Amino acid sequence: MRINIYTQNFELLNIQKEYIEKKMLSLEKFTKRFNREIDLDIYLVQVSKHHQEGNIFTIEAKLKLPGKDIFCKKEGSSIQEIVEMLKDELKRLIVKIKKTQQSKWKKI
Repeated sequence: MRINIYTQNFELLNIQKEYIEKKMLSLEKFTKRFNREIDLDIYLVQVSKHHQEGNIFTIEAKLKLPGKDIFCKKEGSSIQEIVEMLKDELKRLIVKIKKTQQSKWKKI
């Protein structure tokens, strides 16, 4: 799995980058059935809203699977929080695609 991380409005520390890569590489076991190199593009943005206090982060991901691309967007107050939510959502969507593809073959 190739992971590309892009940031906007802040710099990502090496520790944070390693944390994101470690969490996203755990999804690799769900994508092995595609027998191809999977690309994952992650866009991290620090949002500055006028009336809200504290840091607000938005994370967007594009997982390029053969025949289908998965898009996901999450928002939260810390990088660890949104990475966990993103990982869980991507896992759910990968399993959902797997089940729908299996059900198509059963119909045939």
